[in-house]
Amino acid sequence: MVLVACQGLVPPSPSTRARVLRAGGFGGTPTKITPKKTYVTAGRKDLELQWQRHFAFAEKEKEDKSVWVRIPDSVDWLLVGSVNGKDSSDSFFAEAFAAQKTLIAWCASELHLRIQAKESLAEFGLGPPVSEDFIKDYAPFATEAPHGVEPVPIIKGKKLNSKDVGFKPFKSPLKEHEATVGSSLLNKSTGKGTHKKFKKSDDIIDAGGKKDSASRQKTGV
Repeated sequence: MVLVACQGLVPPSPSTRARVLRAGGFGGTPTKITPKKTYVTAGRKDLELQWQRHFAFAEKEKEDKSVWVRIPDSVDWLLVGSVNGKDSSDSFFAEAFAAQKTLIAWCASELHLRIQAKESLAEFGLGPPVSEDFIKDYAPFATEAPHGVEPVPIIKGKKLNSKDVGFKPFKSPLKEHEATVGSSLLNKSTGKGTHKKFKKSDDIIDAGGKKDSASRQKTGV
């Protein structure tokens, strides 16, 4: 009888306390914390977001570098687009590419069927900026890449936040962009205010990823 009474005074085991804590204490449910997205994925949403950030950095006269791709059995570099961001050092551009690689690789495979067939073998390179005239006349395998395109070095460790970098393909890989009113503006990388005209005025996004309230007030949105 004494043993039974003592057993009732034994404190709960660590595993029991852990279950109570995970259950939120007194009948509550655990609070789910959704981490803020800092990475870039493939698809239309991030394509348009990073494109607008590229425009925003370009308006601040931030330098950019062209992005190229090739497969090992070819010496031809194929144009994908350009990257820019808050810095202009060589190491920064490599990190800017790494932060957006998933999106860039998706664009490369959509823009170049030859890359799509051997996507896992694709090698990417960074080169000097290219002009709008170059992009206008660009033809894969017919237009030579400018001198200075070098393979992107492998970046290890923490990647840059997506709001600190931008990417613009030399043309949109999505057919729905070709049918929109802003399609002509979409494929321009220069021109003051261009990024603000992209899509709708209520979708204006600045380099920090927030809506431009001042511009919205001017447009009456």
